[in-house]
Amino acid sequence: MRIIAHRGFSGRYAENTEPAFRAALAVGADAVEGDVQCTADGVWVLFHDRSLRRKVGLAGRIPDYRWDDLRGRQVRVRRRVPASLTSLKDLAERLPPTEFFVEVKVLPGRPYDRSQIEGLVRVLMEHPHHVWRVITADRPTRDLLRQVAPGIPRGLVLFPWSPIEEVTQEEDGTYLFVHRRLHRRLPAWVWASRRVVYYTINRPSELKRYRTDGLYGIETDWPDRFRSCCPSG
Repeated sequence: MRIIAHRGFSGRYAENTEPAFRAALAVGADAVEGDVQCTADGVWVLFHDRSLRRKVGLAGRIPDYRWDDLRGRQVRVRRRVPASLTSLKDLAERLPPTEFFVEVKVLPGRPYDRSQIEGLVRVLMEHPHHVWRVITADRPTRDLLRQVAPGIPRGLVLFPWSPIEEVTQEEDGTYLFVHRRLHRRLPAWVWASRRVVYYTINRPSELKRYRTDGLYGIETDWPDRFRSCCPSG
């Protein structure tokens, strides 16, 4: 079973920042997952929230700014480890070879166009020493990814309220990130044909509540807690 660090080692460090990703790899995470959004000038930035206010203290959203306006902005610090906003390109250049699940976040009313998705794919292709997978909950974005880069492994994200019908047998995404509460609703063919990942599980004891037979991996904020109990798959 794969241990995938959710936004890096986000239980201890500022999420989606370089210190969080480095710390996750240092404690033995098999892979990391990070959220990306696109700035007004086409730079893909590691960031989860719809608004910048909670984490950065700015009004507005990532698409409202150019990257030069955001570069170096401090993210709220955990454990006194300084951290700033980083672009996916800069992070990719600085991290050692990593299996990286890139979750494309789509804000309401701000769909991505083909040129933006091409820009994302270009960043991935320019850094082939990483093992890239791209996941998203947004179907139009998945369709664009399929058109622009059919060779990059893709996956679907299901929220607790997502209809299971979102997963179709025709869907060619390899990975399925599901909220752990959905495990009983997944049909047998999904387990047989998809690499299922639960999110977010932060205590090893929680795994007893859910189906783990055939489970590809878990996302966790605390990858250090699972390394001793869950051998790499």
